[in-house]
Order: sequence, then structure tokens, then C-alpha cells
Amino acid sequence: MFDLSNVAFLPAENAEPGAGPAGAANVAPAVDPIFAAIERLRAAEARHAAADIACDEAMVKRDARAKAEAEALRDRTLAELRAEEAAFLSTVPLTLDGVRAGLAYAFEYDADGHELRPFVESILRSPAWTPALADPLLTAIERHKAAVRAVAAYPGPGDLPSALTAEEDAASRELAAVPCGESFPVKLRYMLADQKRRWGPLWRIRGAPEIMAAIELHVSGEITA
Repeated sequence: MFDLSNVAFLPAENAEPGAGPAGAANVAPAVDPIFAAIERLRAAEARHAAADIACDEAMVKRDARAKAEAEALRDRTLAELRAEEAAFLSTVPLTLDGVRAGLAYAFEYDADGHELRPFVESILRSPAWTPALADPLLTAIERHKAAVRAVAAYPGPGDLPSALTAEEDAASRELAAVPCGESFPVKLRYMLADQKRRWGPLWRIRGAPEIMAAIELHVSGEITA
């Protein structure tokens, strides 16, 4: 599991005044709904894994009745797993511990990071944020904004010059890798908005590799302030 001790946060856009760490972060972890959501998903995952094993065993034994029962159980546990998965991804953590636990479990649950994409939007609604903006991150954001403006200003017609697209790609990579410490959610919110700007509803299908790289670097401790 990744070390998430260096993750810190920004107030949600619709948070009430004073709903930062002095309030939400002091909520007892037991009442943060993300912990229950994680445990329910763990349990559903275990039940489905056991049903999968039972199904395989029934197939080896060539017992038609046992095979039918095992397949029915597997289908039922898969439906339960998908329901708990959806519940987990839409749960908004209320505490810093909850955000850390949710991010860590999302990586544990899916090593490829696919489940992080919808969960990113959930954690950005969390009230457990503290405002901060690191200078290196500000510089990287301004570089990226300049690259986006240059692409938008190209008069056309015809293909964009490769230098413009290369600069935008390089700025995106720098933004993903720049050390940001407590400003991590500022980076995350900016990158999410940029992905939606560029790809619209397709951003999730595309995979948002820049966001995945930024999150993995941050939570794995490879980036420190």
C-alpha cells in the first residue's frame, strides 16, 4: 500500500466557511462514510472471489447441478460487487484520513488506476482540504496555460505545427511530475478541468494518463514538497 502521509487538500468549491481541517478533519474516522464503503467493497470482493473458486471446482468435478448453483452464486456476487464498487467510487470522504484511505484502496483495488478516475471527482468534493499553492506548481500551471493559449490561437487551416503540440504535451508532463506537497489538490483540480476541456465526456474512456501519473507519483512518495 502506498504511503499517503504527504497528501494534503484544498477546500471544496461549495464548502462552508471553516469547513477545513479544524472542522472536518477532526471528525472521528469511524463516522467517515468512506471507511464503511471500503469494508463493504472488500467483503463483496472476497465473496465474489470465493464464488469464482467454487465455480471452478464444480466444473472440475463435472457436477451439473453444483455447476449451475455455483454459476448462480457467482453471478449474484458479481452484481453485489459492482453495486459496492459504484457506492465506493461515489462516496465523498469527510476527513483527511478518509481521503488517504480511499486513494490507497483505489490503487489496491485496481493496480491500473482505472477506478481512480471517478473517485478523483468524489475526493475533490471532500470538505477536508487546506488551502496552499506551491511556487513550482504555479509555474508549471502557467506554462501549461500558455501552451494551451498558443494552440487555441493558431489560425489554421491545416494541422497544428508540431512545436505547439509538443510544447503542450511537455507542459502536461511537467505539470504531472512537479513537486507540490500540500498543493496537490490544486494540481489535481486543474488537471481534471483540463482533461474535461480537451476530451469532454470521453476523458474517462481515454484514461487520463497524466492524472494517473500525477496521483501515483504523489501517493507513492516519489514527489515530496
